Amino acid sequence: MSTSLQAAAPNPKDLARAPGLFGQSVAWLAVAWGVLCVLAGAFSYDDLPGMAAMVLVGLAFLIPSLWWLRCASKDKKAVQHYEDTVRTNAYLAQFLTEADQVVIQGMGTPHPPRKTPRHWPGVIALSAVLFIASVILMPVEEDPAPTEPVASTTTSSSATSTTTSSSAVLSTTRNTEAEASRSSAAAASRSAEAAAREAAEREAAERARAEEAARLQREAEEAERARIAEQQRLEQEQQQHQFVAPARAPEPAPAAAYYKNCTAVWNAIGSPIYAGQPGYDSHLDRDGDGVGCERDPR
Repeated sequence: MSTSLQAAAPNPKDLARAPGLFGQSVAWLAVAWGVLCVLAGAFSYDDLPGMAAMVLVGLAFLIPSLWWLRCASKDKKAVQHYEDTVRTNAYLAQFLTEADQVVIQGMGTPHPPRKTPRHWPGVIALSAVLFIASVILMPVEEDPAPTEPVASTTTSSSATSTTTSSSAVLSTTRNTEAEASRSSAAAASRSAEAAAREAAEREAAERARAEEAARLQREAEEAERARIAEQQRLEQEQQQHQFVAPARAPEPAPAAAYYKNCTAVWNAIGSPIYAGQPGYDSHLDRDGDGVGCERDPR
């Protein structure tokens, strides 16, 4: 069953063929050239006819190449679909038997794909019309026509008038040169005056800046002297108002003490008297141990 189905399938290349590498390369080159022409016309020409001519040239290349790519893509898809259908039917036929006639009839025989209509006469005619229109619109630069010398008849009157004209032209030229020299001298004088005036203004500005700097320096020095004088005055006032503690009067030297007897000692100091104390004497310390009037005699 599988063999019969595969044998019945026609060769799809007889009807629709997948696009070849050469055809695709040529088509894409034509597309690229058309795009370049359109871009050149849109951005390189200032005048409208030149721009329109280049755009039409680009369209003349783009339309047939894009049309061929579209038809080739549809043929490729049709061939792929046909081959997938044939392979699927052959694979399913392996699992069917003679009793499955209904299923086999339902599967049917796939129709071979047909080539997409190209309509090349119409496409070529459209491209030709666009190309002819671009040639018509393309501006043509014309060379300027050469001027032919005009022969003149020499007469005595024309010679006289020519001489007079030459004299007038020479006089006018001299007057023009004299006026130009006077204008140049006046311009040079004005330039010199302007330069001198500018130099004087610059010198005056520098002198004013120097005087201003000197004035500021004097003011700064005067302010510094005033600050120092004020500081000295404040220091003097502070020294004058500073509190001076009065000197203490010297304490009077204690009078030499003398005690007649121990009663006088006890009446005066209320205790024994020791050696070294004012009023100590040997008659108060009979035992000579350094302590006098050890007992209160009162």
